[in-house]
Amino acid sequence: MKFHAQIICLLLSTFLFSCNSIENKTKQLSARAKTKTKKIIVKTLRDILTKEQPNDFSVRYIVTDFKNDKSIVEIKSIQIESVLFYTEYCVYRGEKNRVLEGVNKIVPDSSYDIKSDDKCHLVDAQTFYNDSDKYEMNQYTAFFWEFKKLKEFEVYTCVKSPWRHYIIFDKNSDIVYHRIEEIRD
Repeated sequence: MKFHAQIICLLLSTFLFSCNSIENKTKQLSARAKTKTKKIIVKTLRDILTKEQPNDFSVRYIVTDFKNDKSIVEIKSIQIESVLFYTEYCVYRGEKNRVLEGVNKIVPDSSYDIKSDDKCHLVDAQTFYNDSDKYEMNQYTAFFWEFKKLKEFEVYTCVKSPWRHYIIFDKNSDIVYHRIEEIRD
């Protein structure tokens, strides 16, 4: 009888472990499907609704701590506008700690239901690539994607509602590649 109870316990624990594993896999697949669907919808909308010509832009508009800082030297910045959201692509010169300090000082807009980060944090390049799409690389944004030619770079990110920042630092110069996207929930 004791042997049968052990077999039953073993079968039950195996069953429960399998159920948890299946549930986790289902959640992962669901999250991937939602991400893929969102990217397809966003790409379609951007293709249809994006203006032909981007707007000129200044990183100082969003990172207001840079307004009177002559150590931040803008090279090129544009804003891609669609009916639903904006994405800004900026390249400028700035010391890494100063740039992170300026972005960290952004006060999130609490009227959005988006959780903001207190500070920027280091991520791997793949995280950035996963959150951006190939369709973003075009004749207007080519200057921004030059960072791919760098030998060494670091990628930082943070959410300061309603924007998500990706800041790419060239480890061998003071060039900063800064992508800012408006987040919609």
